[in-house]
Amino acid sequence: MGAIRLFLALGVVFSHTIVQILTPLNLPASGLWSFNILGGRSVAFFYVVSGFLISYVLSHKYNETSSGTLAFFRGRAARIFPLWLIVLIASAFIGPNPWIGSHSVAQLASSAVLLGSDWIIAFWAYPSNYWENFPHAAGVGWTLGAELTFYLIAPWVLRSMRATLVLLAISFAIRLCVFALVGPTNQLLYVTWSYFFFPATLMFFLLGHLARRLLEHFPLGLAVSLALLAAALLCSSLDLPPISVDRPWSYLSCICFAASLPGIFAATKDNRFLNYLGDLTYPVYLVHTAVIAAIFWPWGFFADTAHWVIETGKALLSPVADSVFILLFIISAVIAAAAVTRRAIEIPARWLFEQVLDVFSAVRRPAPQATR
Repeated sequence: MGAIRLFLALGVVFSHTIVQILTPLNLPASGLWSFNILGGRSVAFFYVVSGFLISYVLSHKYNETSSGTLAFFRGRAARIFPLWLIVLIASAFIGPNPWIGSHSVAQLASSAVLLGSDWIIAFWAYPSNYWENFPHAAGVGWTLGAELTFYLIAPWVLRSMRATLVLLAISFAIRLCVFALVGPTNQLLYVTWSYFFFPATLMFFLLGHLARRLLEHFPLGLAVSLALLAAALLCSSLDLPPISVDRPWSYLSCICFAASLPGIFAATKDNRFLNYLGDLTYPVYLVHTAVIAAIFWPWGFFADTAHWVIETGKALLSPVADSVFILLFIISAVIAAAAVTRRAIEIPARWLFEQVLDVFSAVRRPAPQATR
């Protein structure tokens, strides 16, 4: 499962590489290189994986008491915030024109909290998207706002099949209405209402949860699960541009993907190498924009390296080969940076965050009453 999560993160890297590097250089790229799983579809599939994993840990790790729910929230906070806060602060102060110099501390605080950031992006300057709430290199943080919203409701929604089915139906109906009234051809409004609007994306989280609930009782086995994963990739590849997640091939791809997860997870959850790849997913997701900015633009701290990459690519046989070379270089650089970030920054930061939470909990805990 760790390899799947890393593949989805690299789908986001691929999408941003197209927009930020390949398109300005007039180089071609095809979504079929990643089976059309890139950008928004990668994020939607991420939500499916998140729904599955959160459903699993709530079922197997946290009991249905207030202390269990608080422990769940603490675990999620320790997972999200330590690395996020470091990336956010670094992104705010680094660069030729530091973001913090033209924005208030209040905006930095708003970005740090994350909760509701997806709504701010979508509606603060509606119908335009408001990206000023994040520094350039930390723009992916809005998806963490959606994740946090899901975490807040998960302990209650995922433990009730009725609530799950009702919210799934409502979310699916919202998506159908958005597709019918706006459609992917009106890219700005479609992205706002189908991509940033949490009630419309909730169904992807819930699909992951339902897959866990249903297939835990009716396991499919690894071979069938891998076949479903292959079917998901095939169905995604058959979807025509502009790529959305609201056409029949897209929904079939998403259903096959969700159904594949329980069997693959059961077969691989104890594999150390695959778990390591999964652990790289979060730093890959958070640092990749900074890596692109630092090597190429707008920061260009390693302009000589960027020049070498571009010129080496031009010497290849075709523009497609040039694109592939640049893409592979960026992926390699991002994975290397993520590995260093996880070891040198994320693990120590999470440990420190846990210590602070322990101290805070000890201070708030009432002293035991003396007994006579």
